[in-house]
Amino acid sequence: MRKARTGYGAIAMIVVLAAWNSIEHPRALAAMPKIQYATITSLRELENSPMVEGGAGVEIELSSDAPFDVNGQGLILKIGGIHFDQYSFPQGDSHTIVFVIDKTSFDELPDGSSVSIVLGLQRGQRWEAGVLNKSMLRHD
Repeated sequence: MRKARTGYGAIAMIVVLAAWNSIEHPRALAAMPKIQYATITSLRELENSPMVEGGAGVEIELSSDAPFDVNGQGLILKIGGIHFDQYSFPQGDSHTIVFVIDKTSFDELPDGSSVSIVLGLQRGQRWEAGVLNKSMLRHD
């Protein structure tokens, strides 16, 4: 009686089929989102911000080696499953972006939530920024 072999052969076949599919359908590779990386450089509490209804907010500054290029679309900060879209570029530097969210929403976010910036809500360029660390919050 012969034993059935599993494992490496099946994995090799999957790799070959995936490579063949990308050659046969080059648009499949082009549709893959481009991933960059960003760093949360500061969290700062604001007592009064014109970008937040009610005034109290938190400013989240992020930086990246790859510019935050909007290409006519809006950027969205995603923390966990929550989206925020109020941002600015300080001194016009496209490598640094500042999002402002209201203090209540910030307080409700779980510490350790994943943080990313996406270009619109479609599959497109995105920046992965690690996890939210609320202990970084400065009270100026």
